[in-house]
Amino acid sequence: PTAVTEAGLTLDACARNALAKAAAEIFPHLHLVPIRPATDLAYKFLGVERLDRMPKDLDPLRLVVTGGAKPRVDVNTAALAETLRAFQQKLDDSGGGRLQGNFIQDFFASPPYGWSKDATRYLFAALLVAGEIELHTPNGPVRTSGPLAQEALKSTVAFNRIGVSH
Repeated sequence: PTAVTEAGLTLDACARNALAKAAAEIFPHLHLVPIRPATDLAYKFLGVERLDRMPKDLDPLRLVVTGGAKPRVDVNTAALAETLRAFQQKLDDSGGGRLQGNFIQDFFASPPYGWSKDATRYLFAALLVAGEIELHTPNGPVRTSGPLAQEALKSTVAFNRIGVSH
């Protein structure tokens, strides 16, 4: 127990402080992806043909870096590095070569992550552009951005039906 005066000046501030502490314990990776993007963010992200022309509103976590010879998706950002690490761990645990999109979205929506399904699709769109993952759709494997990738990542329902491999 903590006195209200120690946790905040008002009862409201105290309650917010207690919730923030609980959330940090339950969702320690939430701070890596602190966004609630629009449902079409992954679709629009994949629709940008040249990474050097990526609008800031389509890359809220600034995953595309333009330093150096040519623009690229930086898989070393904390959010993408953790996504890739956790994805690879789940692939290893499953013993299979791919995971279903619905499993991936549910996994990253649960503790210790708490990321929205739209944010998860955005991260996987960036991993696809970076060449780190492959999508398995009814139309065959998808390794690059384009119309097939956009359709696969267009919505929660569309992503649920595809497989993803490393």
